Amino acid sequence: MLALYYVFGAYLLFFGSTSCKRLYLQPLFMHPSVKKYILYFLLAPLSFSCFAQQKEIDSLKAIYNSNAHDSIRLNALNALIWPLYSNSRPDSGIKYGHIAVKIAEKNNYLTKLTVTYRRLAICYTNITDYKQGLFYHEKSLELARKLNNPKDIGIALGNIGVVYQDIGDKTKALDYNLQSIKLKEKLNDHSSIFNNYYNIGLIYKEMGELDKAQEAMKNCIKYSKLSGNDNSLGVGYNGLGIVYKTKKQFDSAAYYYRLGIQTNTISNNFYNVSESYVNYGSYFIELKQFDSATFYLNKSLEIAKQINLKGGISNALANIAFCHVKTGQYKKGIDYALESIRTTPEDLGNKSYCYEILTEAYQKTGDYKKALEATLAKKATDDTLQKLNVSRDLIKLNLQFDFDKKLVADSIKFAEHEKISSAKVETANTKLKLEKAVRYALLIGLFLLLIFSYFIFTRFKLIKKQNKIIDQQQKETEQQRALLEEKQKEIIDSIKYANRIQRALLATDTLLAHNLNVNDRVNYFLFFKPKAIVSGDFYWASKLSNGKFAFVTADCTGHGVPGAFMSLLNISFLNEAINERLLTDTGEILDHVRKRVIEALAEDGSSEGGKDGMDCNIVVYDFNTSTIEYSAAYNPIWICRNSEIIELNCDKMPVGKHDKDHVSFSKHVFQLKKDDIVYTFTDGYPDQFGGPKGKKFKYKQLHNLLLANSKQTLIQQREALHKTFYDWKGNLEQIDDVCVIGVRI
Repeated sequence: MLALYYVFGAYLLFFGSTSCKRLYLQPLFMHPSVKKYILYFLLAPLSFSCFAQQKEIDSLKAIYNSNAHDSIRLNALNALIWPLYSNSRPDSGIKYGHIAVKIAEKNNYLTKLTVTYRRLAICYTNITDYKQGLFYHEKSLELARKLNNPKDIGIALGNIGVVYQDIGDKTKALDYNLQSIKLKEKLNDHSSIFNNYYNIGLIYKEMGELDKAQEAMKNCIKYSKLSGNDNSLGVGYNGLGIVYKTKKQFDSAAYYYRLGIQTNTISNNFYNVSESYVNYGSYFIELKQFDSATFYLNKSLEIAKQINLKGGISNALANIAFCHVKTGQYKKGIDYALESIRTTPEDLGNKSYCYEILTEAYQKTGDYKKALEATLAKKATDDTLQKLNVSRDLIKLNLQFDFDKKLVADSIKFAEHEKISSAKVETANTKLKLEKAVRYALLIGLFLLLIFSYFIFTRFKLIKKQNKIIDQQQKETEQQRALLEEKQKEIIDSIKYANRIQRALLATDTLLAHNLNVNDRVNYFLFFKPKAIVSGDFYWASKLSNGKFAFVTADCTGHGVPGAFMSLLNISFLNEAINERLLTDTGEILDHVRKRVIEALAEDGSSEGGKDGMDCNIVVYDFNTSTIEYSAAYNPIWICRNSEIIELNCDKMPVGKHDKDHVSFSKHVFQLKKDDIVYTFTDGYPDQFGGPKGKKFKYKQLHNLLLANSKQTLIQQREALHKTFYDWKGNLEQIDDVCVIGVRI
């Protein structure tokens, strides 16, 4: 029955509609034993995404330069301005923004003009021209109110709050964001309310009210999930991590930083992926783990360079420089700090930080002349920064003055309107007399005007007919695009649900920690890296009826979706053997699973009758006697003892249909000693291509790697496996699922 449940869930996952998946699968993911393990996602190749982004830019420019209808050209310009240019090339965004304003005003596209004003304002604020940014945000707000469009009103209020936040006016920033939230909640519009809560979280953090900041960031995450917006969800996780780091709750900070990295990666939000890696690196700096910090900062630097995010490049370079200086690599620290300054010389805060790093580095290397120069440069930079802060305060006062002046102008305008109305009443009688005098002359003119109007009217009907045809074509185009986007979203949703279903079936951290950890000491590690979002490799564990603990490491036939289906079958049959039939002999367990797999796949339609299955090993730990009982199908088991690797042999046959499927699996017993480490793994790690010659990693290198790190903690061993794998793979594609597990006795 359990197997049928898993298969039915998988069927819904890959082939069900979105509504069915939400109805039947969402309660499963809300279970606390499942939610906490959806941690690691596959980072899509960044160079391809950047190429795709440039291709999108070129496509939009081609539409703008074409003879397409102005409405279509305006849509292309708006898409260029934000988000493609607003962060990486705001000057270009401003250039195209003004062109878009002219097209919208010329054609009276008022709803689209609201969007253009908003995106142009964002470009101005990104170059710190807050006055122009506020000017266009207010024009967007004014036009939205004129059109009685409450959704755009709410967005404009939130954006104005962002400008006031940037210039340090926290009171106004909070007020505008709260106005925006109130309006959006009244409309039950969750599509952008998460932005307001994120900004409020940052404001409260700057004010030192960290509990309020934490609550706001959690609301940002809540509304991101309600709206299904993975971009904002990743930003929210990152923001909550920042708050926890400020509160010195480092474990929680690390957890949400990792969630931010994974979510932003899945949604291809590389701007925020880069920022998330910087924050994760700063977390390790706070813990003085500078090697780990440098590793994640280099990831941020690589992504920032790919998307030409200069601020992200300089920030990562500066922090890497700091790590090198703190680890005694002064030459590298100096080089990185100088490169950071060259990247964004206009970022005075970053320059000051780099000069401080240079001062320390030069002092440590005995170059006191350059140390003094760096100290003086830092002082000059700080003085300039102080002047800019004063200038920002002046901008704030100027904006307040403009705001007050506008209120006064509105009052004067109202008074003048009343005065003009009275004058009109007094002159009304005079106009009536004049009208009588010219009435007859107007009748003659009216006759001539009617003749002329006839020609104008016929021309107007022709133009109207042509516009109707164009509008209909545009409507059909937009409907087709909406349909394509909906289909694409359903496919992406299916892939995401696939990942969550499989994670739900693996051995939980709670189960492993309860059975393997002793006195709060971590006695195991998992390095699990699927090739695709779903995997053919899996790890599974269960308590046996005799009180011993069984741990399975398996590699099913195939990877991706086919491998995921095979993992569902094999996990269900393992569960049936151990928890329903109460088998405790490792050989009998594998025999039972093999029999059930052959039966299930006998009618798969192939001429050979279904030769799919899995390579695996099952290890049963008896911690009372310090022994293990094991059976292995192709997959060997390694024991590390006193700086040596002992290889435990395996049966040369899979768990599935085979020439030897009538032969029972062997059961072995091995006596362990204290501090022995039991390693189990699949073939994905040694089979990975990479290195300088693009060759396989091979088992010998894995043997040496595990042996070299066997004295380290298991957490450090996992980090070594992680770093070595990615260094070896480089830019090459991962060829198979990877799973390596270590258990210390």
